[in-house]
Amino acid sequence: MKVWKISVNGKENEVIFTPNRWSGKHRLTINGKDIELKKSPFQVFVGIDQPIHIAGKECRFVLIGNKADIAVDGTYVDSKKMYVPLNSMPWWTWIFIVACIAVPIVSLGGALPVLIALICSAWCVRVSVSPGIHASIRVLCCFGISVLAWGLLGVLIFVMSSI
Repeated sequence: MKVWKISVNGKENEVIFTPNRWSGKHRLTINGKDIELKKSPFQVFVGIDQPIHIAGKECRFVLIGNKADIAVDGTYVDSKKMYVPLNSMPWWTWIFIVACIAVPIVSLGGALPVLIALICSAWCVRVSVSPGIHASIRVLCCFGISVLAWGLLGVLIFVMSSI
């Protein structure tokens, strides 16, 4: 549970965020009133960036991974960093997801190739939406992650063939 005391127009407001990692149904309350958090595909990897109103002032509730923060007047309350909106998942991310998912298909299954594919796909999604990183760098990172997935498959095949 995360609690913030945020002063808006001279009045202190209490914001409470209660994460639920099992169901993904997080709870956000402002001064005791529940606020509905929007659900989106890949939310676990992409995060949440949602406008909220605290005492009539528009703020942003941001959740990336397990780190939650609130941006008031363009600055995060906890980290004191400047607010940067989360990117939506770009179309090109799907190319790298498919490249990673192809690993267990080519290897004809197995727990380790599936694990490699899932981890690398999730990593590509997370990198592709990272704020503050230029798009060309994000594409190169996702390319590197896909190459890593295939390299790990190669190592796995090599190790298995030498046993």
